[in-house]
Amino acid sequence: MSATGRVEVAKLLLNGEGININKPIGTTEGVRSTSLCITSFMGHTEIVKLLLADESVDVNKASDNGRTSLYIASTRGHVEIVKLLLAAKEVDVNKATKESTILHATSERGHIEIVKLLLDAEGIEVDATVTGEEMSLHIAVTMGHSEIVKLLLNAGSDVKKMAADGCTSLHAVALLGHVDIVKLLLDADEIEVDMASDNGTALDMATKIVHTEIQTLLRAAAAQE
Repeated sequence: MSATGRVEVAKLLLNGEGININKPIGTTEGVRSTSLCITSFMGHTEIVKLLLADESVDVNKASDNGRTSLYIASTRGHVEIVKLLLAAKEVDVNKATKESTILHATSERGHIEIVKLLLDAEGIEVDATVTGEEMSLHIAVTMGHSEIVKLLLNAGSDVKKMAADGCTSLHAVALLGHVDIVKLLLDADEIEVDMASDNGTALDMATKIVHTEIQTLLRAAAAQE
């Protein structure tokens, strides 16, 4: 069926008597989901528009795994649908599953344009945590997404905040060896180069993996403090 055909069928269904637009009607990723969640997953932009135009739609209604339409569209990389959902009345940009926020999941997947949209959204909690005290910055650093790290730092993410393992973003990246991200973190105003975790300082981490370039960067930054 063509995209136009799908929209026309959706219109007919929505005009049917007794239709509950927020009732789960099928599955995405093996879990029961609403029409809005399913169309957000599939990337059907025009049908998402149609559903959002219905006054009874609950934009924050989640699938059985706790993922809202915004979470789903964001992690699938559907930029235009994310824009539509963010513009919807009462959308909750911070609504999380048991594992992660929307910003966590999008930062992990490296969707730069969507991270930008989320960071521009009213009320976004940049450093929100769910499990393990990891925030979006920790996740982006671990995944090596330097552009997203830059966006999060510009949005005011706390470069000194520790995850549950006691490591800051600088500790983690020094151990992982992402030189470009080390440079970004060292340029942050609030950075404390010699801040120690249970496993030592960032320099101790870099020494463990014998990463001489990162060691040099950290020593130079420490000397300037």
